[in-house]
Amino acid sequence: MSHTSYVGDPKIMFAKFSSVCPKCNKKINKSDRIVYFPNGKKAFCYSCGEQDYLDFVSSAIDEDSYNRGYC
Repeated sequence: MSHTSYVGDPKIMFAKFSSVCPKCNKKINKSDRIVYFPNGKKAFCYSCGEQDYLDFVSSAIDEDSYNRGYC
C-alpha cells in the first residue's frame, strides 16, 4: 500500500557521496544504501535510519486511510 508523498518525506536511496552517519558515526560510502531525511538534510546509515523510516511510512499510511474514510 502506498501513501501520499511530499517533498520533505524521508526516503531510502543510495548515497551520492561519502559522509558519516550522525547517529552512530559510521562512515557512509558513496553508493551505500541510506535513509535520507530532507527536512533536516541528514543521511543515516540504513541500520540507524530504517526503523524511523518504517515508523514514518506506517504513520503516513494510517493518515491517508483515515483521511480517505477507510477506518
